Amino acid sequence: MESEYLTTAEVAEMFRVTPTTVTRWCNQGKYPRKYLMRTNGNAKGSKWLIHRDALKPKASYKQIRSSTSAQEAINRVYELLEQV
Repeated sequence: MESEYLTTAEVAEMFRVTPTTVTRWCNQGKYPRKYLMRTNGNAKGSKWLIHRDALKPKASYKQIRSSTSAQEAINRVYELLEQV
């Protein structure tokens, strides 16, 4: 059964960025907090997990990935989610 949450590495692959970039997006509030979870609470070294619903197409994709058009990012997310 597939997880409702994706790792920063999985999201990074979808957007063709590094996991560090996705972590920065999480820390900067690019994703609503209701869609984020930590692997070990707020303990040092805990990793972000991002709920699949946070990746649904929204106008804010242009803000998240400004070097790729919003439509290209949305299409890429749909392609990758279909593979899972």
